Amino acid sequence: MSNKVPEFEEVMARQSNAKLLDIIKSPEGTYEVLALEAAKKELESRNLTTDQIESTEAAVFEKIKDREDRKHVPLNWHWKVLCVLLPGIIPILLAGGFKADGYAAKAKATLMWTVYGFGFYTLLVIAFSIF
Repeated sequence: MSNKVPEFEEVMARQSNAKLLDIIKSPEGTYEVLALEAAKKELESRNLTTDQIESTEAAVFEKIKDREDRKHVPLNWHWKVLCVLLPGIIPILLAGGFKADGYAAKAKATLMWTVYGFGFYTLLVIAFSIF
């Protein structure tokens, strides 16, 4: 474990002030304790002025707010239509892309509408086999 300390210090030395603050202010468990300590140590070694810290914190706050806002963006109607008409691998890959980009609500809705699509085609098959 002690051999990771220099590695973390090297990585943190290459990070921007905003990235270091983002790491420090991240939810607990996001980064290893050694990485957090290295980020704090690197930020302290840069001897930033109060103005620099405040402007960097404002930028980090905007980034965090944007990340939180993305979680709740709804799925557009054209994606819903696609998921119903073409359920299968395309919507599932689309949901993975939404999830990777931080759009949790879009990812969940994509999967939900894909299930509706499978249900729609299942009902069509049943209806045509009965009549």
